[in-house]
Amino acid sequence: MLGWAIRCENAPLDYEWGTGSPAVGISADNFTARYTGTFTFESGDYEFTATTDDGMRVIVDGITIIDEWRPQSATT
Repeated sequence: MLGWAIRCENAPLDYEWGTGSPAVGISADNFTARYTGTFTFESGDYEFTATTDDGMRVIVDGITIIDEWRPQSATT
């Protein structure tokens, strides 16, 4: 099943789909989620974490800080 969804998030991303899917019409497997935004952070150290079962990339200010785009079991 192919589908797509667009949402506006007003809170920090904190999803746990388990064996479900991110939205009605989206398959529970073989989907991609892309989040973009502009955020202002105060100076300091931050930790970004995610658990995914087939890879992810996180890019901040044009710099890739997590590049684990590959088939894998659930990994944080």
